[in-house]
Amino acid sequence: MTNSGAEEIVFDIEIVVRRASILYEQGHLEAARQVILDVVKVRPNHVEALVTFANILREMGYFKEALAPLERAINHKPDHIRARAALALTYFYQEDWARAWRAFDIRFDLLGHKPFVNFPENGGAMVQRPPWREGAAPPSILVLAEQGLGDTIQFVRFLPFLADAGSNVTCLIQEPLIPFVQTVDDRITFLPLGHSGRVQGVSAWTPIMHLPQALKIGPDAFARRIPYLRAESEAVNRRRAQIGTDEFKVGLVWRGNPDPRIDRGRSAPLSAFRALADIPGIRLISLQKGKGEEEAFSVEFAERVETPAADIDLATDGFRETAAIIECLDLVVTVDTSVAHVAGALGKPVIILLKRIGSDWRWLYGRNDSIWYPTVQLFRQSMPDAWEELLNRVAVEVTKRAAEYKKSFTRLGN
Repeated sequence: MTNSGAEEIVFDIEIVVRRASILYEQGHLEAARQVILDVVKVRPNHVEALVTFANILREMGYFKEALAPLERAINHKPDHIRARAALALTYFYQEDWARAWRAFDIRFDLLGHKPFVNFPENGGAMVQRPPWREGAAPPSILVLAEQGLGDTIQFVRFLPFLADAGSNVTCLIQEPLIPFVQTVDDRITFLPLGHSGRVQGVSAWTPIMHLPQALKIGPDAFARRIPYLRAESEAVNRRRAQIGTDEFKVGLVWRGNPDPRIDRGRSAPLSAFRALADIPGIRLISLQKGKGEEEAFSVEFAERVETPAADIDLATDGFRETAAIIECLDLVVTVDTSVAHVAGALGKPVIILLKRIGSDWRWLYGRNDSIWYPTVQLFRQSMPDAWEELLNRVAVEVTKRAAEYKKSFTRLGN
């Protein structure tokens, strides 16, 4: 009877933890906090409860308060990946960059593999070496891209810092991106990830997202040079002839990477963009590729959505044509996906639509600007999945920008 009773208590606690998690995911943060607080008082070492409690506090903006339960959870279970990931996100939201970058190494555990590079030793044997982490820039370094295409586009900006410090820099990246990102600096050698054969003369290596920490680059220098990538002029001229120059042109992206581990809550239905379609004097240009692309032909306002990107094959194009189209536009409105980084790197005006709970670390907390891209304006959901309400607010901003655009042309006598 005693064992049965103990099991029943544990089971009830798990139900309460799950209830708090659901309330958290639905955006009912104060209710979730009250529910999970009862568990933490009874079971102060319940790791899942501690992580849920910390997540709730972080999303409420209580960063210092969120650190205590996370530290307790990690002390109790040092290898708990969700706790360590929550800790990194909390440091980023707090803009505690030194601790955030150190904690950010948890990304390799989330991915399930760590990058490595083999170096030849005396006698010809190949052995793994740890990555360069800090100190004087190595004379010759191999930098490895990691994670998604948007991450690579965001972080190639730091490669010139290495070259400025005297390093001979070779960067392995996703092959389709090479023609686009090599415009960052002609001193950088780009090779495709999976490059067969040895890269000669390399004395050190590092993952690309480690560069701000290794080089001790603070947020004041994240956007030192904008734009830092360029579209091909021939492609821009071709796309401008296709699209034309009349009216205020707004590029749209409504869906990102369909992997549920990445996309959870980030993508929106195109139907939620209806408020933009109702704005007079603007043109809606689809930049959507892959999943969700067909929505441009099926929404009620399909006649308002132009599709010049229909001929792009991202598997081989690597955003070259997307970049050219963006150069012909006046604004891009996108969910949190790689196109946001393309537009930001080009220095084009961008509105990024962010989910309410657990928005990505790089957009920080509560800000409507971006330390990475000065031309970005962030719009955040008021509640999870409240895309229509969010796009109604965006429509007000787009209407204002379109009016300013029209006024500027009137002044010029056009």
